[in-house]
Amino acid sequence: MKTLFPTMRVRMKHAAFGLAMLAACLAAALPLSAQARPDASVTLSPAQQYGMALEAQTEEDYPALLRWLRASAGAGHLPAQEMLGVVLLGGPSLYGQKIATDPCEARYWLRQAAANGGSASLPRALAGRPHGQGGVVCP
Repeated sequence: MKTLFPTMRVRMKHAAFGLAMLAACLAAALPLSAQARPDASVTLSPAQQYGMALEAQTEEDYPALLRWLRASAGAGHLPAQEMLGVVLLGGPSLYGQKIATDPCEARYWLRQAAANGGSASLPRALAGRPHGQGGVVCP
């Protein structure tokens, strides 16, 4: 029996270590969009914010997608401006009822992207009919 007791103690240590490693892995596996928010104390670059938006899109976390895109686009990041415009223009067509269409905000971001050199943005921003012909009136 004396030889089994040290083996049991070693097994318990290994089990405790294994559980600690499992907990660490699970914590690291939290979605990135759940680990950080645009208002977090850590400052992310616009490109990093855009990366967080892509991560949120992959995880189908659409409120986080919009938060990160708006943060990145507001900082002047061209890909975020273009994507935000397309997301808001497509809305339910792209994401079901999870994201509402907002043609006015979409047009704003697509025009910002065009002003920053986004060649594909201007035609999208100008698509649609002028006011008086069924077009959208934006303030």
